[in-house]
Amino acid sequence: MAARLSELWSRLRKVGKRKQLDRDLNDELAFHLAKREQQNRDAGMEAEEARYAARRQLGNTTWLKERSREMWTFPSLESWWQDLRYGGRVLAKNLGFTIAVVLTLALGMGANTAVFSVLHAVLLRPLPYRDPDRLVTVWQKNVERQQLDKATVADFNDWKTRNGVFDDMAFSWDTAYTLTSPGDSQSVIGYQFSANFFSLLGARPLLGRTFLPEEGIQGRDRVAVISYRLWRSHFAGDKDIIGKAIVLDGEPYSVIGVMPSEFAHPSISEDLWTPLPFPTELLQNRGLHVFQVIARLRSDVSIAQAQQELETLAQETARQFPLANKHLSVQIDSIRQTYTGNVRPALLVLQASVLFMLIIACANAGNMLLARAATQKREVAIRRALGASRGQLFRQFLTQGLTLAALGAGAGVLLAWWGVQVLPLMFKAQLGNLPLPAHASGWMNSSVLLFTLVITAMTSLIFGAVPAFHDPNSLSETMNLSSRATIEHKSALRFRRVLIVGQVALSLLLLVGSGLLIRTLLRLQSRQLGFETDHLLTCVLSLPPNRYSNVNKTGSFLEQVLAGVRVVAGVESAGAINTLPLSGMDARRPFTVPGVSDDSGQQNVAQFRVVTPDYFRAMRIPLREGRFFDERDRAGFPLVAIVNEKLARRLWPNSNPIGQRILVPDTGTPLMTEIIGVVGDVRHAGLASDPPIEIYRPAYQTYWPFFALVIRTSLDPERVAGAIRRTVRSVDKDQPINSLRPMELLAADSIALRRSSMLLMMVFAGVAVLLTSVGIYNLISYTVILRTHEIGVRIALGASRRDILKSVVGQIAFLALIGIAIGLIAVLNLTQFLSSLLFGVTTTDVKTLLAAITVMIFFAAGAAYAPVRRATRVDPIVALRYE
Repeated sequence: MAARLSELWSRLRKVGKRKQLDRDLNDELAFHLAKREQQNRDAGMEAEEARYAARRQLGNTTWLKERSREMWTFPSLESWWQDLRYGGRVLAKNLGFTIAVVLTLALGMGANTAVFSVLHAVLLRPLPYRDPDRLVTVWQKNVERQQLDKATVADFNDWKTRNGVFDDMAFSWDTAYTLTSPGDSQSVIGYQFSANFFSLLGARPLLGRTFLPEEGIQGRDRVAVISYRLWRSHFAGDKDIIGKAIVLDGEPYSVIGVMPSEFAHPSISEDLWTPLPFPTELLQNRGLHVFQVIARLRSDVSIAQAQQELETLAQETARQFPLANKHLSVQIDSIRQTYTGNVRPALLVLQASVLFMLIIACANAGNMLLARAATQKREVAIRRALGASRGQLFRQFLTQGLTLAALGAGAGVLLAWWGVQVLPLMFKAQLGNLPLPAHASGWMNSSVLLFTLVITAMTSLIFGAVPAFHDPNSLSETMNLSSRATIEHKSALRFRRVLIVGQVALSLLLLVGSGLLIRTLLRLQSRQLGFETDHLLTCVLSLPPNRYSNVNKTGSFLEQVLAGVRVVAGVESAGAINTLPLSGMDARRPFTVPGVSDDSGQQNVAQFRVVTPDYFRAMRIPLREGRFFDERDRAGFPLVAIVNEKLARRLWPNSNPIGQRILVPDTGTPLMTEIIGVVGDVRHAGLASDPPIEIYRPAYQTYWPFFALVIRTSLDPERVAGAIRRTVRSVDKDQPINSLRPMELLAADSIALRRSSMLLMMVFAGVAVLLTSVGIYNLISYTVILRTHEIGVRIALGASRRDILKSVVGQIAFLALIGIAIGLIAVLNLTQFLSSLLFGVTTTDVKTLLAAITVMIFFAAGAAYAPVRRATRVDPIVALRYE
């Protein structure tokens, strides 16, 4: 070992002395040569003869130099370095080929890495909780409407006390607070948790502690745990924040903990959490769905077992309380499913798409490398004849493949780095419930990066080294060919055709997928929301209960604000609503019609809207019958309501709904309310949703603690935003205003998932078709080169250009038709996974299939045009001299 280390050290010391050592070696060889020449002269030889004899006696000086240099260098490394430089020169000489292969590999690798990295962060990365696989959310489900809902307090209590499948259950509901600081106030998004919520999740704070059991009791609940974001932004990361008081809705709360940045329940938008005492006053209420419920499964219980037991409990409750629970069941989901929602199928579809694109990219790169290999066979044959071993050739071509792989990998990493920053922004609205990496380095997944690196490297290395395996028995045959001639075995050509067929099939599949999403988006954009989104500004106001504790106070505030807003230059009308359309805000209330019994389960719950009189005018929701609210509809006057067309048709299909009475629970107690108007239906949840049944109540007659303003303008809505803020502050200087943005942005967000999926699928399909077109062009061009001599002979013997055209076009047409047929089979079997993203079209939509086939044929024909045209213009005299 010591001797080897000494030798290694000796070689390393001589690395920087190469020139000096070479001069010394030359001087030493010259000395020995001169000495032997002198000895030969002394023996009686002539000078010329003595010189030649001395050279023969000394031996091959070049070989001696190489052997001597091996003693102070690293021969293997030098040989690899020489091969690397040679490979670089060859690739630089064929720059077009090099760029094509590198870009192809980079596109396949970069897109695959970016999409899978996002998918891993969203769907596979462990959640920051203890045993997250055992955490579930529990929803009530109306089996007639197939609609999920929050749980009632009474039903939650039944589940918690009677189940045998959960270790623990916890409840929560959302709220909004006004955080007041000296000289400033801001609205913060809060959540009220039961005292056991954090412990059930197994979430640990960054600073301080979470809730104690006794803090879930009324009167001892004035504590708060704040988010990492609020701690950094509002409190400047104060490490002494624990124990300090903050003012929420005018009430003092003590900060007891700060959660780490990766904690985000139920979403990353939450700013703080406060304890929620159990509302015993709602314990007998089975109509008010207010609780969001999570539970921890026992270690020996699966989700399916828990589902079965709670369904049994729901059936027992339905028999016990048929009026309230007849159509209610239970649905249990993993907590990750609650976070990811409908973005999961979109990411899986996109991952499959980029995987197909990676296959196409590798096939295309392999195709180009195989074509190049065929052009190098004569070069290989000459080098073999001059004494190069197969191992040396293999190493040299392997080095060239490695260089291509390295260049492709470098470009692919840059593309992936860009992709992991852009993709989360495209799905921002759908990823809002997840704690996600803040920087690109956190998104990049090393495992998939390594996987794609290996795939692309293997493609370059395997196909790039093909020339080294040329059959030695055919060397003489190969060398007899002209330097312009190209050879390829039928098996290699057949393999390249198989690659083209596969590329056509996968490209068609991606084209159909993107076509279906395009038609979906067009269908959605052609639908009407039920109101006009242009020139409409919205904002949210959360009114602190300590200052706005009843309908008179909230009504007075809204009247003053709206009066001030209406006089702002550019404002045409303004109103307010408790649950803004397209915002995700929701409020449901059970209702009954006196004297009407209904067993369908369809008419017992409606969306509950609280609006000001001018809301309908500002939104331009049409009045169908009766009247809008006006100044008469205030507290102390007869209770009135407006319903939408869908509810009117359902309840009174053959009679006039105006003057009918219904029982609506404004604050828990059902109140007899007269219907005074019918308005048009609104797609409250977005373009893809159906209009719900809706009951509107006047804001000056019904208490609600938060509202959204809707302001119709004649100008760009952004131009009046500052004036709106000043108007609100002039009424209440401590009232913050949130989410000030145009309604058009909300409308765009409602279809953002489908739009982003469509754009990405279009890009992937476009790249796939482009790569396939390049592959077809290369194959046809190469085929024309192979058949140049044959084409010349056929033309010389009288074949027409039409015959030549049929011969060449027939080949590509045959390959394209086979690829399209295989692609159609794949389409019929795989596009079903797109169904959750589609709207108004089926996965076997004939128009989309025909359009995709047309596009594929068009690009295939376009790729084949130039080489086919070249084939028909072959000069027979030139062609006959080709070899």
